[in-house]
Amino acid sequence: MAWGYSVPVWLMSILSDTARGWLNAGLGLLYPEICQLCGQTRATPAEGYVCGGCRDHARFIRKPFCERCGRPYEGDITSQFECASCREMEWHFLSARSAVEARDPVLEAIHRYKY
Repeated sequence: MAWGYSVPVWLMSILSDTARGWLNAGLGLLYPEICQLCGQTRATPAEGYVCGGCRDHARFIRKPFCERCGRPYEGDITSQFECASCREMEWHFLSARSAVEARDPVLEAIHRYKY
């Protein structure tokens, strides 16, 4: 799978609608607008190259989560907190954060691009 490519905004503002359509069609041949998770459904740059079906299956991390490692927690925790693992460990970073939990299909995509 190829990473998507977007034309710079300053260039797009100069191009006419017709030229923009042809340019996007040409780029689509080189960089197909396909979901980077499932590889089967169309997904545009505006969608972050993730189709609606895969986006629905991804679990986005929302508060509450550990302010140090970003691990999500369930419950009614309303203040900032650091989990027990982070309090016990001597980490060499101030904080880490992920947008989604690393579960199917996100985990498969991470492995595909990482390894």
